[in-house]
Amino acid sequence: MRLLGLDGSGPDKLVRNSAFLILASGITALLGFLFWVVVARLFSPAAVGIATSLVSATSLIGYLSLLGLNSVLLRFPNSPLRNTEVTQSILLTAVTACVVSVMYLAAIPLISGELTFIRGKPLFCIGFSVFSVFGAVNMLTDAVFVARRIPHYNAIVDGLIQGITKLVLPVVLAGFGAAGILASVGWGYIVAAVASVILLYRVSDFRLTLRPMRTPLLGRVGFSFASYVSSVLNLGPVMLLPILTLHLLGAEANAYYYLAFQIANLLNAASYAIGESLMAEASTDESRLGPLLRRSGLMLSAILVPAVTVVAGASGLLLRAFGQAYATEARNLLILLSLSAFAVGLNTWASVALKFLRRMGHLIASNAIYLVITIGLVEAFGRHGVLAIGWAWFIGNTASGVYAAVVLFVSRVRRPAGRHRCTTKGSSYLVTRSPSPVGQSAA
Repeated sequence: MRLLGLDGSGPDKLVRNSAFLILASGITALLGFLFWVVVARLFSPAAVGIATSLVSATSLIGYLSLLGLNSVLLRFPNSPLRNTEVTQSILLTAVTACVVSVMYLAAIPLISGELTFIRGKPLFCIGFSVFSVFGAVNMLTDAVFVARRIPHYNAIVDGLIQGITKLVLPVVLAGFGAAGILASVGWGYIVAAVASVILLYRVSDFRLTLRPMRTPLLGRVGFSFASYVSSVLNLGPVMLLPILTLHLLGAEANAYYYLAFQIANLLNAASYAIGESLMAEASTDESRLGPLLRRSGLMLSAILVPAVTVVAGASGLLLRAFGQAYATEARNLLILLSLSAFAVGLNTWASVALKFLRRMGHLIASNAIYLVITIGLVEAFGRHGVLAIGWAWFIGNTASGVYAAVVLFVSRVRRPAGRHRCTTKGSSYLVTRSPSPVGQSAA
């Protein structure tokens, strides 16, 4: 209990912030689960399969539009021009999302012929772009809450506000097919993004600052760009697999894959939440990285072992909520995706360490391994069924996580313990090396 920081010996913000982020993910996943249950009952599997590809596309566009700014805000939380940096980041993210969404719509015939029909529907295209913009802004404000160490507001915004908005809309939009599903998700993005800005105004000192001003963001372009490249590589399989599944196996198989993945992704959310909290906490006191990594690893193991056991064991029951066809076609896939949570956990934990230490070359290499192996296996074997998609996900995450962990271990062997001063642009700090695999200075 002491190692996990739950023995009452003192405040542990890593545990607290991770708990709030996991709570936010849990509420989001629960309401998301109910949302897809409602959608599966009201819409045909073909409509669900088409909509899931479009929803994944809006998420991919959102992440692409962040340009690594979310990582910068997390890694450098104490800027004297914080409000200006956040304002500039929001505006830049929104403009980028608008441009990228238009580019996506133009490239649809090359990406997925099954989605070409939406180009003949102007309102559909406009809605897609608007939803992508607000989705991107909401992702950025999530990082702002974490960086300011008030992640519990993510539980309110992403969990309750967005989740409830999404849940009630499918009933109203049931007659609009795939467009109705996309609109339900998109309006959730809009409401969540607006609520995030309002909450930042009310609970912190944040104010939109529209005056042109030079900020440290420009001096962090290198870190931002490397974070952006690694994030794009890391998110590629998550966002591309629904599109590839639709192309290789059809709309119904894509619906089975996507809903199984949504359930399993609740397990992965614990890894992502602990990783974000680890980055935020270590950035406030960089000498604590080694102990924080050990504690976060223990927390992750303590959560995943029972959670994976429950989800894998109840896989048939969980899928039956969507309909018997989902339980029949996707049960084995859900079991495999649940077991893959351990690989995702290793990959996430090691990647956060590499990013914090600014081993950006190795971080990019790790995520490139993940992308190439996952997508390559899907292209080679994906036509054999949705279970082949699951194996590609498992193998890709395992290979990437092992590579990143080996890099950290080798760093420990090659570098003796000691005390070193590291310098970043505009600041310097001391890092104490510990015997831990990652107790080392930033490169």
